Amino acid sequence: MNVDFKRACSILREGHALVFPTDTVVGIGVAVAHASGLDEVFAAKRRPADKPVAWLVGSADALDEWGRLVPGYARQLAEALWPGAVTLVVTAGPGAGWDWGAAERAPGSRLPTIGLRMPASQLVCGLIEAVGSPLAATSANLSGRPAPPTLAELDPEFACGLPVLDAPACSQPGSVASTVIDCTGSAPRVLRAGTISASDIEEVLAHANQHC
Repeated sequence: MNVDFKRACSILREGHALVFPTDTVVGIGVAVAHASGLDEVFAAKRRPADKPVAWLVGSADALDEWGRLVPGYARQLAEALWPGAVTLVVTAGPGAGWDWGAAERAPGSRLPTIGLRMPASQLVCGLIEAVGSPLAATSANLSGRPAPPTLAELDPEFACGLPVLDAPACSQPGSVASTVIDCTGSAPRVLRAGTISASDIEEVLAHANQHC
């Protein structure tokens, strides 16, 4: 079921899941401030509810709004790589509410984590601004199947009965899911490889430290 931007915002404000294109792959998500949980997302993906889901946010301020104990290098990475295909995992702050982290908890720690990403997509950032909330989102595919880079490649079996924001493609051909970086320790650790590599991260931090 294709919907326009106005209807898409209404669906998110009503607490329901929406399928939408992003700068990486097509996503499905809910507005954190309006949804009671991720049941619709997990049901659509046919995926266990214990899998982590990241939040798409509108600015780097989200690191301090939703996280705590945020290390300086995480802010350096956000400054250099956001908006873009990088998810930063930090210790979840009390304002986050849900324990919807983007990675397993840090070794030796019981503190919940949260994954945050500012997408390089005016469309997605427009949704975030319009509904006044981050979007808890994951790839729009059945569990175990490839993530669709564009709406044209969205699996009809997955999309059946779901509202899909009808919009131009945001991603580039061959787009992959974001690089996920654990920022809960003394140094960054790549949890999932993407277009940004470990060497890219080292270069960003080395450059930032040279200008401190």
